[in-house]
Amino acid sequence: MKILSKHKDRLSNFELLRIFAMFLIVLHHCNLHGVFSYWSNNSSMLHHVNNIICFLLSSCGQVGVSLFILLTGYFSCQQNFKLNKLLTIYLKTLFFSVLIFLIWLFIFPQKAATAWRYSLFPLTNDAYWFITTWLLLYAFSPLLNVILKSASPKMIKSYLILGTVIWVLFPVLNLKGLKYSDLVYFMYLYLLGASIKLKIITFSKNYITLLFLAVFCFILAMITTAVLFWKDSLYLWEFYKYESLNTIYTLSVSLYIFYLFKDLKINSLFINRISASMFGVYLLHDNLLVRPFLWHEILQIDASMNSALFIIRSLANSLGVFGVCIITDKMLSLVYNPLINFTEKQLLKIKFKQFLRVCAAKLRKYN
Repeated sequence: MKILSKHKDRLSNFELLRIFAMFLIVLHHCNLHGVFSYWSNNSSMLHHVNNIICFLLSSCGQVGVSLFILLTGYFSCQQNFKLNKLLTIYLKTLFFSVLIFLIWLFIFPQKAATAWRYSLFPLTNDAYWFITTWLLLYAFSPLLNVILKSASPKMIKSYLILGTVIWVLFPVLNLKGLKYSDLVYFMYLYLLGASIKLKIITFSKNYITLLFLAVFCFILAMITTAVLFWKDSLYLWEFYKYESLNTIYTLSVSLYIFYLFKDLKINSLFINRISASMFGVYLLHDNLLVRPFLWHEILQIDASMNSALFIIRSLANSLGVFGVCIITDKMLSLVYNPLINFTEKQLLKIKFKQFLRVCAAKLRKYN
């Protein structure tokens, strides 16, 4: 009953946004890791067009990541820091990483032998860059929340404008700003999501729509140019800088989608239950051992680059992987939920005992 009420209390419009964001990430990985010939010399017009489609589908992942961080800021800005949340994320990551490693050790021992360090220490070896960066962001969230409470709305707006100039506009204009950092940019997105929640900044629907349409028209013009001059592969390199996480393209599309879901009125326990598996979907399909086996050996998505059905196959494969991962996570949750809960309690109990010992030692010192 506790689990049911937990899912029931969640806002289904934002849970649906989490599902959509994770599907965008799966679609991104399908094209990023599944197709390795982005900017190869094209042998045909169709291959070139599929390369452009591949870029567009791959750029969806950066939008998905941005949406997750906007959501983190939107909700965490008014919540207390929870140590067990960090523990849950870490233990679940470790569970999936070790489980997959053991399966590979049994089936593909040679491949597993080369990845033991990444599998047993996934966060310190950057096996999941997003999780490592997100955990650091969450660790810094109390400090970010203090800034949100103590700084004036005008000051927060000024810092967000400065962050937009340095991290978003400079790269697009080929101007060299400060050295880019995923963590710093995540902090920027966190403050942006929190500012929307606290109504420090407000975007009208017309403004967001116009910004989205302007970026869409710009990308459409780039695609048209690339198709007209399809023999010049340099045009595809121009796409790359717009496919990155910190671009006006990614930011504007992310804000547009965020506001689109933000105003929806949905109450669905089914959506909330599916959303609970999104972290498992990420851990399963983007594992370093699973990744090449999934996209190249099983699905072979790169083999369809000269096919007119490339976009359909890419979408279908992504949807299939997404669904299988949800079902797998639901089955595995019967094992990892009680295991993680038990481990968490023991670790927190040990930490609390240590805290009491330190307090007692200090009291004895002063007495």
